[in-house]
Amino acid sequence: MKFLLIFIYCASNYFGNTLGLVKDKEVKLISDLQEHTNRSSLIFITCWSEDAKVKVYKNFGKEKNKPITIQFANYGDVIGINDEKENILLIADLHCENISTSLKMYEERKLFRSPLQWILITNEEKNNSGSIFDFYNNIDILLDVEVMVVQKLQEKYVIEYVYKISNQSRWRSEFFGEWSTSHSLQKRKDWIEVAAIRRRMLDGHVISVCYVLTDADSINHLTDGVNDHIDTITKVNFPTTNHLLDFLNASRKYVFTDTWGYRINNTWNGMTGYLNRAEVEIGGSPMFFTSQRISVVEYISSPTPTRSKFVFRQPKLSYENNLFVLSFQKYLWYGSGALIVLLFLFLFIATIWEWKMFGKHASRAGNSSVLQPNVFDVTFLVFAATCQQGTHVELKGSLGRIVLLQLFVAVTFLYTSYSANIVALLQSSSSQIRTLDDLLHSRLAFGVHDTVFNRYYFSVETEPVRKAIYQTKIAPVGIKPRFMNMEEGIKKMRNGLFAFHMETGVGYKFVGKYFQEGEKCGLKEIQYLQVIDPWLAVRKDTQFMEILKIGTKRLQEHGLQQRENRMLYEKRPKCLGRQENFVSVSMVDCYPAILILSYGCLLSGILLTLEILNNSKNMLKNSCANNINLFRYPTRWLIVGKTEELKNYNINIDSEIIVAEEERFGFNLYMPYKISKSRNIIVNEHFGSWSTENGLNKAQTMIFSTSMRRKNLMGIPITISSVISEENTKNEIMSLRNIFVDTVAKTSYRQIIPLFDFMNATMVIIYTDTWGYIINGSYNGMVGDMVRGNADLAGTIIFITKSRLDVLEYLVYPSPPTTKFVFRQPSLSYQNNLFILPFKPVVWMCIFGLILLLTIILFINAYWERMKLDNFFIFQRDQTVLRPSLSDIVIMVISAISQQGSSNELKGTLGRVVMFILFFAFVFLYTSYSANIVALLQSNSNQIRTLSDLLNSRLELGAEDTQYNRYHFSTATEPIKKSIYQTKIAPQGSKANFMSLEEGVKNIQTKPFAFNMNLGTGYKIVERYFHEHEKCGLQEIQYIQESKAWQTCRKNSPYKEIYKIGLMRNQEHGLNDRENRLVYAKKPMCAFRGSSFDSVNMIDFYPALLLLAYGTILSVLSLFFEVVYWLRARRNHLGS
Repeated sequence: MKFLLIFIYCASNYFGNTLGLVKDKEVKLISDLQEHTNRSSLIFITCWSEDAKVKVYKNFGKEKNKPITIQFANYGDVIGINDEKENILLIADLHCENISTSLKMYEERKLFRSPLQWILITNEEKNNSGSIFDFYNNIDILLDVEVMVVQKLQEKYVIEYVYKISNQSRWRSEFFGEWSTSHSLQKRKDWIEVAAIRRRMLDGHVISVCYVLTDADSINHLTDGVNDHIDTITKVNFPTTNHLLDFLNASRKYVFTDTWGYRINNTWNGMTGYLNRAEVEIGGSPMFFTSQRISVVEYISSPTPTRSKFVFRQPKLSYENNLFVLSFQKYLWYGSGALIVLLFLFLFIATIWEWKMFGKHASRAGNSSVLQPNVFDVTFLVFAATCQQGTHVELKGSLGRIVLLQLFVAVTFLYTSYSANIVALLQSSSSQIRTLDDLLHSRLAFGVHDTVFNRYYFSVETEPVRKAIYQTKIAPVGIKPRFMNMEEGIKKMRNGLFAFHMETGVGYKFVGKYFQEGEKCGLKEIQYLQVIDPWLAVRKDTQFMEILKIGTKRLQEHGLQQRENRMLYEKRPKCLGRQENFVSVSMVDCYPAILILSYGCLLSGILLTLEILNNSKNMLKNSCANNINLFRYPTRWLIVGKTEELKNYNINIDSEIIVAEEERFGFNLYMPYKISKSRNIIVNEHFGSWSTENGLNKAQTMIFSTSMRRKNLMGIPITISSVISEENTKNEIMSLRNIFVDTVAKTSYRQIIPLFDFMNATMVIIYTDTWGYIINGSYNGMVGDMVRGNADLAGTIIFITKSRLDVLEYLVYPSPPTTKFVFRQPSLSYQNNLFILPFKPVVWMCIFGLILLLTIILFINAYWERMKLDNFFIFQRDQTVLRPSLSDIVIMVISAISQQGSSNELKGTLGRVVMFILFFAFVFLYTSYSANIVALLQSNSNQIRTLSDLLNSRLELGAEDTQYNRYHFSTATEPIKKSIYQTKIAPQGSKANFMSLEEGVKNIQTKPFAFNMNLGTGYKIVERYFHEHEKCGLQEIQYIQESKAWQTCRKNSPYKEIYKIGLMRNQEHGLNDRENRLVYAKKPMCAFRGSSFDSVNMIDFYPALLLLAYGTILSVLSLFFEVVYWLRARRNHLGS
């Protein structure tokens, strides 16, 4: 933005000997300064005489080649300024009376503001005692204004610029140059024309900056990168604003607010309000460019190119089209239909012909496999062939069979092409959602990132489509607005069929975190907010505007702003793995087929409904309904009569019966129920009333669900059954002292207590020693208590099994721990031979090739040396010479490989070079091999990943000694699980490996051992006994198929829905989580993996020992045969 310049010209002496006279040199001075300013409209504010004014007119008229407008005004006059302020130069004489008052008036009228320029003339001689403007401290000429002071110094004039940084600061001056009659205007050589650059050093002046923080914790993480997805726009610009203030050499004062600022009741709040009230100079958090804000703030730059848009994964093609008609084009459908009709006609004619020719045969009359000559049978055959279903009827003649062959072959090719196209279309995405209107009418769900500006702009939109999106998709009436945090929105977007409005730069960071590569393909963006990129704003009419503009441009030119943007903002991810994304078929894909099936079933459904209604007439008697429990949920009743008549019937707390009691002008409606069978008292809920005039008027309480209205059970006793293993638990059921004894029972009990408070019921507890399994056709334990009606609610959570689904109602899943095999990953030597792992097979092959090559070269060199030295005595006597024997050379190569050296050598130069290469090569091979062996000795195996791997591993297995473990292990039928139990847990003839939790965890710590345990309590003991490095490499494998335990009640309990609501509230309010955190522990984190060092075990070098053993056996056998051979040879020698 262009800086406003005000030129103040001060004359240093009185122009003329008498008041109002102007000398020619002063006019020349003003003329030269006017040329410097290049202003064409001059306004003289003086107390000069008319003669002096005429002299000015004459002098300017002679010397100027271009037209100049000159106007004179007296001090105190109101000066009219036209719109072309860039051409106006004001010249004032400071020796006139009331000058201070007049200048103050001009300042208040904002005439001392850019782009106006001023010249002020004084008659005082310049001296070094101080500035002439020390007498005008009440006048504010700020740094965006160029004020030129001209003072006489002997025979020349000194020209300076003066300004203040702020209203309270001192005057500052800039030496511009000198003027004299002989040399005219002489500017300073290093003079910079742009005032904003000259005056950018503010010498520590305090500038207030306002930032927007929507999260209070963000003030602690403005620069450390923590939670960089919260208040990102502020965190990006906080360091760059500091760079800007450093560029100005300014001090800073921070002000924080929670919103950018919007106009409410004709006042501005937030950051815009601070700028409007001039409490801060800079809005440090960029904000959107709106027409309302233009009048109160100034926008200087757009530092962060980020937009907020709706982003969604393009839905499957089936969400916008019927896939079953897209496979073929329109004319191909016509052709296929014509072909089928033509084949139908041929087949029908062939059928009639066969029956006409052979119909009288007795074999055809009773044969149901022969196609009958009627339209319906032929139509069904063609339809079956088209659907590739075949048929049990056929034509027996040659002509008929040829037609059938043509029919089946033709429709086979059609069906194959059709199916192939369907498969391709099922994996295709729709590109039809391109505009906001398409988005509004799509099936996508919507969500918006919960920010201040999103809530404001969505709520004030007036454009019809955008307003409809907000009112129908974002904040429908009666539903909580769909504003959510960034992480939740991105996860929903990943699941598909969800459009999330977010700041794309921040949102794509989460997309990179959660999306698979194939899922990044097909992301679509649609702009909603009608705003451009956010801009940095400053106070209106601030004197620092041009300086700040220059500073922000430099930050962008030097890349500082781009650096911060790249650190916190992500670009749209590229699609790199589209082929990896395979989408399973969903219900919407086959919706048209289901719709056709539904239409086909509609008639039968209507007939079935009519039949049920007819049969229901016979069941309307109360006695019949009472006997077969038709007063129970979900059956609903409307009975006209009195509620007292229902006293002897089973109307439970979950019954939904409306009794209409007739009154004079209509009916009073009641909903009777009994809290329990033991209390034969009917409680009447007032449902409302009905009359012919007013219709149905429901009571206000009916807005709540039945379970919430009837949750007050008035202290009735409800029995729970709890599973314990020790008698002391009865007295310590609420204590956490012995937490590893009956942990599940104690946790479940503590989680159920808030449920009874919620229901206002009295707890009665009975104890049993097992969860309950079918023995001799009936359940024992806790399940048996509920089946027999001794208990209504389970006091201990229980696994889901198929048989229990028939007798129990599963309510909620309150505790996260599951039951799994846990073991420390064994060392690599438990699964592999370490001595062949250092090198890959290709490397081993290359090494063997090198050994063979070096052996051949050594043999050739040894043979060559023997030929050279065969006539010399040294070859015959020196035992250190390597002889050309294959065994000697092989021994030498093996010695080199094993780094053992050799007593033999080659004496020639060529031979020694070869030996040097041999030993040098194997030094590096040996070093690499040994280093890899050391690394592999400290490595763990990750090859045990499934139950099959666990079964075939060398690990010892054990299980926590609990009733459910003993039952599930002993009754396993799946082959691998059964083998684990029979061979690892309870081998025949050995004691079963069921042990206490503490013993099992210690076994995991001390030896290769896999222990099936409750993870929550087991990891608590792991934290107690394991060192930090021992917590690394813990592996889990699930044995029990459904190892999540649920809270249950007996089947058809009338309190089921109340239990479920109460237990869900426990979870929502964090009560279950609190108990779980007190009792259970999560899998420990691996913090010090590098601190673990394991000593070498026997199993690590077992292959080496095995090789040594085989070598020893072979050596002994060789020695034995050699001794036998020697004895026989000696005997033969002595005999001869």
